[in-house]
Amino acid sequence: MHTNRSWGLVAGLALVAVGQTFFGCADTGGKDDAPVDSVTRQALAQVGPGVVIPALERFRTDAVALDAAVTAWRDAADGDGDVAGTLVDAQDAYATAMSSWQQVEVLQVGPAASSLTAVAGADQRDLVYSWPTVNRCLVDQQTVVREWEGDAFFTGRRVDAVGLDALEVLLFSPATENGCPPSTEPNKSGA
Repeated sequence: MHTNRSWGLVAGLALVAVGQTFFGCADTGGKDDAPVDSVTRQALAQVGPGVVIPALERFRTDAVALDAAVTAWRDAADGDGDVAGTLVDAQDAYATAMSSWQQVEVLQVGPAASSLTAVAGADQRDLVYSWPTVNRCLVDQQTVVREWEGDAFFTGRRVDAVGLDALEVLLFSPATENGCPPSTEPNKSGA
């Protein structure tokens, strides 16, 4: 609760400061704007260390736990392990990581932001989570032939078939179904 209140306070201050900066006040009557500028600078200076960095750190921690859970699920599926139990663990880890990502998702600053609209934007957001652009068929096709095992899997890969949204397809879609039409692989050959 304390974290949510802190985040809310910082976000509220930032919104007020940004709103005042962009929209201004009706009539200052010739008064000096220094107090507003000081408040604006103080509020915005706290957004990075108070909001962005903690959100990214939470996501990183949850992503590492998700990686471990998915690896355990894969290992169980490749061997004689508890596939059902490790799948549930991976689904739970996914839900936790997704919850953290949703907090990062609204920020879209720095490398995660658009290179067209943000300072230091590098369009990296879609590599992590490209929703609503998801190609379930391509995810299924890559899975059938185990493309992820290749050294260059992520090099030049389309964003609509990797990342959290692709992992969601693998973790939550029924194992007996895929997203491909009958005329394409893996359905065409029966793979």
